[in-house]
Amino acid sequence: MEIENEIGGTGGRVGVGDSKARGEKKASHFIVATGKDYSGKGVQQSFVNYFVATRNRDKVTDADEDKGKKLLLRTQDQQKPKATKERDGVTAQVKQDDFVIEKEEDDLRKHRLEKETLQTFNLERYGGMMKHYINCGFNLLIYGVGSKWDFLNNFAKRYLGEHHRLVINGFHSATSMKSITNQMVTYAQKNNLKYAAVKKTTMSLNDQIENIKQVFRNISEPENGEFHKKSYVLLIHSLDIGALKNDEFQQQIAEIAEIPYVSLIVSVDHIKAGMMWSEQMIDRFNFMALQVNTFADYDVEQEYQSPLFSFKNDNQEVGLSFVLKSMTQTQRNILKLIAKYQLDNPQDKGIQMKELMNLCVENMLAFSQKAIKDYLHEAKDHKVIHERTDENGHQILFMTYNPVLLEKISNDELN
Repeated sequence: MEIENEIGGTGGRVGVGDSKARGEKKASHFIVATGKDYSGKGVQQSFVNYFVATRNRDKVTDADEDKGKKLLLRTQDQQKPKATKERDGVTAQVKQDDFVIEKEEDDLRKHRLEKETLQTFNLERYGGMMKHYINCGFNLLIYGVGSKWDFLNNFAKRYLGEHHRLVINGFHSATSMKSITNQMVTYAQKNNLKYAAVKKTTMSLNDQIENIKQVFRNISEPENGEFHKKSYVLLIHSLDIGALKNDEFQQQIAEIAEIPYVSLIVSVDHIKAGMMWSEQMIDRFNFMALQVNTFADYDVEQEYQSPLFSFKNDNQEVGLSFVLKSMTQTQRNILKLIAKYQLDNPQDKGIQMKELMNLCVENMLAFSQKAIKDYLHEAKDHKVIHERTDENGHQILFMTYNPVLLEKISNDELN
């Protein structure tokens, strides 16, 4: 039985992982089917080499970069098509543009078959190996040239179909740690696991992680039935892009990765992605690094990226998250009330100060309009909250965010 869950565009799974030591720490070695022993030093050496090579790339001098740029520009100039000499300069330019477009279309057609063949080859070559590493207790770090999005999704469907999997698009601006922990808590609730009665919307992020750790520590108990035979896989596309590359988030992801019965698979795209982690963090992640070159276009990833030189604020959620983190818990709770009211009453276009006052008193947050105004002063300065007066002279407070962002505010997913 397969369960799909999309987070900023993504999936889920239910499956069996008998080879994992029940309730024990993840394995630090493995033995492949040939009987050769790759434990200890051999594995560690091949793993460290990726990060050493990544750091060595940083030693390229400015002179080397300038030399490379000049060579690249000279090569590009030589490859430019020569425009035919026409009396009308516009006609010549149009012909040159048509030539370039036709050449690009030919290149795409020419390499499409090769990329599809390589996709199949990579799946056959690495699929069984990756599943073996997961069963041995390793987490996987996939790097290489080209998008790994299709490759990892196909791997998850083909080789991890019986496992529960949660797939996260790290390049999506809406992705947050809460979007990961909320899904894991929901999974625990649906499977009637111990501590599953927790309310995910009322818990802080750290509390959620602690509860998740407790849930998976107790899954081997008889009262939890057959779940002890299953493994939970967290697949994160492009861990080095977007909000998840934040150091605090990396620490929290490492906490989840250390949980027994939870396997982590991540992809990275930046050439210096390995420099994100210290030696201590690398040990916590327990990565087995594999180079998988797909040469696939980054079509999916680019859909969520801001256009070059765009002056539109596409990082609205990131900015709002910083503002909320700088506020007190009481200030955030009042903003949650406003966001929840707007979601429940979209026709009102905001909440009256009198109504907000009643809600604050019920929740013991504030007991006067002056106190509410003082709490919301910072939010108004950052334009999180706006104020207007209706036709009856009532003071209306409202937010201009879309429903998705309002829901995240009301669920504490941006803190």
